[in-house]
Amino acid sequence: MVLITTLNPCIEKTLFVPQYQKGRIIKVKKVKVIAGGKGNNVARVLNHLGIKHVVLNFLGGHYGNIIEDCLKKDKIDYRAVWTAHPSRTVVTVLEKDLKQTAFAEPGPKILDAEKQAMHSLFQKTLQTYKHGLKAVVLSGSVPDQNCISLVQEMAAYAKSNAVKVLLDSSGPALRAGLQSKPFLIKPNIKELGDLLQNPAIGENESQTMLLEHLQSLNDSADIAVLTLGQRGALVSSKTGCYKAIPPLIDTINPIGSGDSFMAGYVYGMEKGMDIPGCLTLATAAGSANAAMWDAASCSKSQIMDLVDKVEIKKLA
Repeated sequence: MVLITTLNPCIEKTLFVPQYQKGRIIKVKKVKVIAGGKGNNVARVLNHLGIKHVVLNFLGGHYGNIIEDCLKKDKIDYRAVWTAHPSRTVVTVLEKDLKQTAFAEPGPKILDAEKQAMHSLFQKTLQTYKHGLKAVVLSGSVPDQNCISLVQEMAAYAKSNAVKVLLDSSGPALRAGLQSKPFLIKPNIKELGDLLQNPAIGENESQTMLLEHLQSLNDSADIAVLTLGQRGALVSSKTGCYKAIPPLIDTINPIGSGDSFMAGYVYGMEKGMDIPGCLTLATAAGSANAAMWDAASCSKSQIMDLVDKVEIKKLA
């Protein structure tokens, strides 16, 4: 059983077009609408992997109703705190050459009473499933600054109840959650640079330096995972460091690969695997997602077909 939070969900609408041309009327070839937000993506993949879950969402207004309908359609087990302000929409224009242009609305303002309601719902849900709960996944951005402290409070509460916390956020929310010393964090390169307040960290950084940056985080997180897209991932832990090399695939749409990676890692934890085993499943899930159009919709068989093609190297 896994408890997931999506504090800033959205209607994720993808428009498939031959080419985006500013100032022109463009005929859309295909439209895909899902319940977006990183936590909802994680829940969707876990659902396909057969892992029981509950995902908590802030939902508001008509857009919130649409998100709820999408969650129901995907058979995602969810709970919601309804807000006075409407949920947001993210529209992504995906061109034939895979170039993407996204229009992301800001998240809704969350009132103090709504924030408290979410905290109470989190505590109640955790206690309900406490004895079978393997992990808490805190995923995605926060809708407004009022919720930054909520990430830290949730992480601290889960840890006080001996539940492992996997944190996948960015900016102030990531820094706040890190104060509670979660079990795992999963930044990308940009998020790592922001977290360490080092804008020099970039794609051209050597593997040795990236690993050193990750190791500096192990006082705050047992496991620090740096996702590198098609280059795989680096992992630093108190018991060892690893590199995951993904299989060669034809990349179709990388949106949602990080969330699929997280779901794969959680699946490995549910099966009692060690870090290399979890990392293998995570990398296979991220690759399976990138090899298809629909974000975070890869099946268990598509993931398992890639497991033997993932290479894990022990670095230290």
